[in-house]
Amino acid sequence: MANAWTKLTDALLADRIQRGDHEAFSAAYDRYAPLILRHLSYRAPNKETAEDLTSKTFLKVWEYVKSGKKITYLKQFLYTTAQNALTDHYRRKSTADVPTDDLTAYDRPDEHDRATVMLDHEFDKAALAEALSKIKPEFRDVLVMRYIDELEIEEVTKALDVSPNAVYVRVHRALKSLKEVMPIKP
Repeated sequence: MANAWTKLTDALLADRIQRGDHEAFSAAYDRYAPLILRHLSYRAPNKETAEDLTSKTFLKVWEYVKSGKKITYLKQFLYTTAQNALTDHYRRKSTADVPTDDLTAYDRPDEHDRATVMLDHEFDKAALAEALSKIKPEFRDVLVMRYIDELEIEEVTKALDVSPNAVYVRVHRALKSLKEVMPIKP
């Protein structure tokens, strides 16, 4: 979850990117590309599509900045852009595949990221991916953002453009749906 230091460095990065600083954009890419790729890997039909959508996400962000528009919250903007790229992908494709690739290829959690490491050890990723594919897309989206990407409620709210109440309700309903398709062993 984002701490004050990360928020400050993101604000500084966003400011430098606004001024056309290529190194700042590279730093943002290095920091967030693996996270965006992991996020999309749980929701795209395969790893190649996730990689393409990650590239499109960063390209769209760069184009947005070059057009003179301002980014205030870099991390939230990247996730919103990734969400939009994924939505566009599924709109163009009439029959959306379910993500079934080996998701471990891009999941290299930071050794200090205790929550992610615990999640990695407690669940079989293939079983989790299978279970996520069986629930409604809006439920899958909110679970991936909240628990896999570890976004704060306010970040999920901005990424999905819904109220905090809607996020809480979706998380509750999503967990209930996930429990029905993937019973958790005590």
